[in-house]
Amino acid sequence: VDRAGNLYWVNGSGANVCMRTPAGEVSEFVNTGAGPNGAAFAANGDIYICEPRLHAIVIAHPDRTWETYLTACDGEALRGPNDLVFDASGGFYFTDPGGSDEKNIIGTVHYVDAQGKTSLVAKKLAFPNGIILTPDGKKLYVGESKKNRVLVYEVLAPGQLGEQKVLADLPKIDP
Repeated sequence: VDRAGNLYWVNGSGANVCMRTPAGEVSEFVNTGAGPNGAAFAANGDIYICEPRLHAIVIAHPDRTWETYLTACDGEALRGPNDLVFDASGGFYFTDPGGSDEKNIIGTVHYVDAQGKTSLVAKKLAFPNGIILTPDGKKLYVGESKKNRVLVYEVLAPGQLGEQKVLADLPKIDP
């Protein structure tokens, strides 16, 4: 939800981000032509969007334009960004699970500082999915979907994580 009370959501199957005004009007905000996933507002009102099919993070601007922002970290191409969360310093963490699973443990978590410098902060994960910071910014939680657990990291400084710990092993549910 933006400062004006507009509600936004990603429509991965529709390749767009939609918006609903407080008056109830629904429209397409941007269409990336791919499959947007996790999204979050930056302090300036831009929406940063994980685009796994584009192997990128894109930015949607308030004027309804969008641009590709990030396609690599430390010279390595992104595989399929999934979710992201901003910290108080204007940087953000994001998950990149593309191609990972319980046998191909190549999922990663990255940090992008406010100046745009990227760094790898966690690796060897089995499909890192949801990601969130505690309100005080001292802990980072990551859902590791293919191991059915939630991981927690102490945030030592922006983009610097402590040891990975398992917060919860979740029960497996057969479909």
